[in-house]
Amino acid sequence: TSKQSISPATKSLNNSADYSMNSASLRTLGEESLMKVVEEAAHQDIHDADFNLRSDLIFVHFPVLPKPYRKEKERIQRLRNMIRREAIECVERRELDGQAQMSDMAQLAWCFFCTYEG
Repeated sequence: TSKQSISPATKSLNNSADYSMNSASLRTLGEESLMKVVEEAAHQDIHDADFNLRSDLIFVHFPVLPKPYRKEKERIQRLRNMIRREAIECVERRELDGQAQMSDMAQLAWCFFCTYEG
């Protein structure tokens, strides 16, 4: 009998509250979807960076490749940035402990740049 005593105005209020909850849920789903896309993009960026690092490591150990591979602009830029970054770190470490050395990868990249022309 309590269901019969609910007025039409109360039913309308309940329906609008349900609508508000549903639209809030939709926003939450949209936000969750956006967060999922962002997380997947970040994961892909990490995957790409890992792949590039491994590829560059193989490249500096075996740079005797056909010329097109030695002229990949993105790879060359990554290797230059790595050498610069490690050189700065070496200077900072030498100030602290007097000894610092660039990684084997950076040293091999440096040799590559000294050996092969443009």
